[in-house]
Amino acid sequence: MDAFDVLKVCLRRWYVGVPIVLLAAVVGVGLSQDRTVEYSGSSSIALIYEASPASKASPDSPISRNPLAGNGGSLLYEAVLADLNSPRTQLELAGDTTSGVPQTEASNGSRFSAYVVPDKQSITVTAYGTDAKAVRATVDRVIAATAKKTTEIQDRAGVPRDGQFTTFLTIGTELSMLPPASASKLIAAVVGVGILAAAALSILVDRLMTRRRKSRKPASRHAATAADAEGIPTGNASAPSVTDPQDETPQPAPIVATAPSNVAEVAEPTEPTEPTGAGGDDIWETASAASGGSSRT
Repeated sequence: MDAFDVLKVCLRRWYVGVPIVLLAAVVGVGLSQDRTVEYSGSSSIALIYEASPASKASPDSPISRNPLAGNGGSLLYEAVLADLNSPRTQLELAGDTTSGVPQTEASNGSRFSAYVVPDKQSITVTAYGTDAKAVRATVDRVIAATAKKTTEIQDRAGVPRDGQFTTFLTIGTELSMLPPASASKLIAAVVGVGILAAAALSILVDRLMTRRRKSRKPASRHAATAADAEGIPTGNASAPSVTDPQDETPQPAPIVATAPSNVAEVAEPTEPTEPTGAGGDDIWETASAASGGSSRT
């Protein structure tokens, strides 16, 4: 089935597709009116090691006793990110008015997000929400807590203070307003989904009705054949009427007149002819005497 066949089915079953498309248009208009302004806040903080010139020159540097300092402190970054993204920290540092993802994406239950940008040794904190003040306050709290958690993690690892990493704010909290989705694009998208659904439902209804119509034709043909075999009229006006089977009154047999085959054919009487010639008068007199004595006049 190509696009032209689908179009013909949709036109034939227009009463199925039109209500669905209209409903999709109404839903799209309703969603376009419910658009809200969303704000995004972000900030970045880096982990650095501040050492004195004397410690840097010493072969026994304090940072060498920091097990989390390998590979530029990548292990320390992972530990800090795991703590920030844990459900406990999410509940402690953010309210229920912010989210870690924008409204255009599926919610993952987070209230802010913390991640390391590739090729940059810094932790970026991002939060989204419809309240600009709540978004900014959430990002500020997370950045302040990052410095505290960095120290706590290194203390648990037994790193001396002169060998620990510290934090440095690379980008302050920035707040931006996300542009709302276009109303026309939103309506067009919802109507497009409605058209696809209407086409699919129209094809389904068309196939069901076609199959039902085909199943009825053999049954009617079989009934007509059975009626012809039993002599039952099927609505033809020229067919003879059917007598009531419950009427048990005996009907007289029809009388058919037939000539017997052994009866000889009877000759039709012929008129007597008048004799001519000699002796004709004598013949007439003899015939008159035989018939009662009447004479010819």
